[in-house]
Amino acid sequence: MTMISQEMQDRIRSVKERIEKLIEQGHLEEAKAAIEKFEKNMPGDQDICSMLAVIHLLEGDADKAEKVLLDGLEKDSVHFDLLYNLAYIHEQRGQLREAMNLYCKADTVADASQKANAREAIERLRLADSSVEPADKDRIVFFVRQGMDNFLGDIIRGLSEDYFVRKMIVSDFSQIDKGMEWADICWFEWCDELVIYGSSLPLARVKKIICRLHWYEVFTGYPGKVTWENVDKLVIVTRHLEDIIRTNWPDIPDRVEITVIENGVDIGRYAFKERSKGFNLAMVGYIHSRKNPVLALQVMKKLVDIDKRYKLYVAGTFQEQPVQMYWDYQVRRMGLDGNVIFEGWQKDISSWLEDKNYLISASIHESFGYAIAEAMARGIKPVIHDFLHADEIWPEEYLFNTVDEAVGAILSDDYDSHRYRDFIVKNYPLEKQLDKTRKLVNDLLLKTKQYSNFSPYSSGYIDRFDFSDAAVSIGKKELISPCYQSVSFILKNCTGKRLVITDIVHNRRNNSLELPEYIRTSKYCGNIVRYCREILSDPGISFNEHGIAGFVYDDQLAEDIKRNRSAYIWERGIPATEFMPDAAFSNILDKYRFASGYISDNFSVLEAASGFGYGAAYLSGRPGCVKITALDISEENIRFGKSCYDFDNIEWIQGDVTKLPLNSSTYDIYTSFETMEHLPVDLVGAYFSEALRVLKNGGKMILSTPNKKARAHINNPYHIKEYTFEELDEILRSYFDSIEYYSCMSDIRHGVDESAPGFIAVCRK
Repeated sequence: MTMISQEMQDRIRSVKERIEKLIEQGHLEEAKAAIEKFEKNMPGDQDICSMLAVIHLLEGDADKAEKVLLDGLEKDSVHFDLLYNLAYIHEQRGQLREAMNLYCKADTVADASQKANAREAIERLRLADSSVEPADKDRIVFFVRQGMDNFLGDIIRGLSEDYFVRKMIVSDFSQIDKGMEWADICWFEWCDELVIYGSSLPLARVKKIICRLHWYEVFTGYPGKVTWENVDKLVIVTRHLEDIIRTNWPDIPDRVEITVIENGVDIGRYAFKERSKGFNLAMVGYIHSRKNPVLALQVMKKLVDIDKRYKLYVAGTFQEQPVQMYWDYQVRRMGLDGNVIFEGWQKDISSWLEDKNYLISASIHESFGYAIAEAMARGIKPVIHDFLHADEIWPEEYLFNTVDEAVGAILSDDYDSHRYRDFIVKNYPLEKQLDKTRKLVNDLLLKTKQYSNFSPYSSGYIDRFDFSDAAVSIGKKELISPCYQSVSFILKNCTGKRLVITDIVHNRRNNSLELPEYIRTSKYCGNIVRYCREILSDPGISFNEHGIAGFVYDDQLAEDIKRNRSAYIWERGIPATEFMPDAAFSNILDKYRFASGYISDNFSVLEAASGFGYGAAYLSGRPGCVKITALDISEENIRFGKSCYDFDNIEWIQGDVTKLPLNSSTYDIYTSFETMEHLPVDLVGAYFSEALRVLKNGGKMILSTPNKKARAHINNPYHIKEYTFEELDEILRSYFDSIEYYSCMSDIRHGVDESAPGFIAVCRK
């Protein structure tokens, strides 16, 4: 991607500074002349656009300023000055809500020097009208290369009301880093080098990423270089693209979820006109070999031989010089100079289509064909080459395979403008595309946590819990995004029994609650909702810099935490508390889901060190698990776990993993996650010897531990020693002959990836 030289950047900056100075001094005519000169050489600069708007404002013409700003935002929707100045116009008109939304959007894209102005304006509006609150919206960034954003305009405009939206025309990969850091949802418009880079970043593991694949990319090498495990959705515009993906890249459907969202047309932009047979054909779009343009010329040759009044009007640009040269040659050779009119790229395609009777598309392939849909929306008859899978998109009656079939369709008396438009209205309206896109975005925003399939509770277990004197003892709120937060808490009743409530999501925008099934189907659902509402209404619960708002209502528990804080954090923390962030909990849960796949009929399982027992509780409910022993060195942990998960098939035992108080050859599975690194080095041997002793022949020890090499910059004071893969492998080979390794990335992957934060080893006795 080309970059502007430093010399040129300095020159541009100097010109802009001069124009700004002229405006400040009141030399408006001179400033406008300088702007006009600048735009001749460098059109579309948004700083200049903003300056011109300021001049119009100073001249007292707010309407003209508004038009300039809106035109500028069409090209750059995240330019601070454009947003700020447009907000100012709305403020002066008394349109405070519109002004607030624009000031808020300006604030999200402001640099350090601009934020003060945005925040001051927001506060000014709040004081002026207390009912006008700052917008609280999730953030979406669209990444696209210069000139490749043709299909994004309608989507961005459609989503801008519900979300803060940025479009980044990427000329430097560092823009992707900044954009991903800002956004909740990262949308890569093409499957190209941008998503290859973005999906490989560490941020990609925690951000929600959408990639839209159009068509041509599947035939390049790009899809094979994307880290699909870090992409949440691959969006395609027609179902047949999935078949092509499966043929060319058979591993991709197993690595990323594919969603079909058909393209949509803004019907209102294309005024309907009832038409009839005529002599004007239209051809629209970028012209290259895939568009098969000479086939259109062959159709024209036959039409002109029948009637010289037929004309082909072309709106577009050539992308391949050999194709343009061949086109010009064929036009001359066929004697079509007066019948083929090349009119170049058209900004207002709807107006250009006004006098056209037919739209011809000769492509050998289209993922969709916007030009076809736009023409049909205006009532124009389509004549479409029967490309592969065309019949899945367009009615058979509009398709042709030979020149004669195309000519026959044009000469036919069958012409019905209403039918053409009605097909688009029914099948490809823009609102249908936007509805599916909004649902996709909202689903991803809510998918930050994946607890719902983890909870060991059933609705029946909750129904047996005594709520009569239960109270919230500890809990947290945690921001998922600006508009969503998770709510988790632990109830305790007078008998000492506890209930761990997780996976409630609060929509801050409309104050609604999303409940997991185990709560929703319980007869005590209403009780739990009331506890949740009480937490949400507590003004004393405030968020820290990590977006977590923890609280402890139980004085005894608060004292214990104060005394022994290290027992409550991270992997040894209690779910539903600030000591167990959602991201950390989700990572640990992945390991238990993984281990559950090894449980078979009539298996006995040992979970050590079990911590507060949520992992043992989860495994206890897996099909085939007849008994599980939850063992931990902390008596308090065992008591706490038993009070939360008093299940019939769990045995709770206090004990040391290096001196197990258990019979030999008892267990089919021994799980032990994030334990080894806490042990003194001289006790590691005893840890594995004891595991071998209590496992049955053929039994498996499933353990996880951090990867020292990938965590060189992290100092965890509670880890006595972390291990590289080589060190881990050397130790395990001393005790087990059969070992299978997995890497803990955004998911758990078979094999060893030395960049992974941690490893899982499945060791067979």
